[in-house]
Amino acid sequence: MLFKSNLKVKSLETHSFDQFEHMYCTMVLKDTCVDLFVVYRPPPSRASGLKTSDFFNDWSIFLDAQMLNSRGILITGDFNLHLDVPDSPDVMRFNNLLDVPGLKHHVNEPTLMFSHTLDLLIARDSSRLLCDDVAVVETKLFQQNMLKQNCFKHCC
Repeated sequence: MLFKSNLKVKSLETHSFDQFEHMYCTMVLKDTCVDLFVVYRPPPSRASGLKTSDFFNDWSIFLDAQMLNSRGILITGDFNLHLDVPDSPDVMRFNNLLDVPGLKHHVNEPTLMFSHTLDLLIARDSSRLLCDDVAVVETKLFQQNMLKQNCFKHCC
């Protein structure tokens, strides 16, 4: 992970899950403290033995555990779900799991070049952590585009 020197970042140990990988860090900038989770969910397949239904079970447990703290929370990463297809049963279930603890994803355009929204930036719906201008920046280096958040607001 790359970050500016004025941002204090500490990597922490956390519970592991079978259906997705994640890294947990706390970030502190002045008086703002945030729990940051970077998530990668490999695509489900017979070869990998990963199932979407099992992911939702793990994801629900993960979210329940994170909602116990009162600090700001930011979850970002590649979820390998097409969030731009809102009537998909998997997307509806994912969004329902976010709604229950009051979370919201803030990416509303494709992150896979010319295609789907797979990469997300999730925060509490009531949080003032993120500005409204989350943008997707095209890159020639990777198949997937990059998320750009121009500013973080005071959240603690």
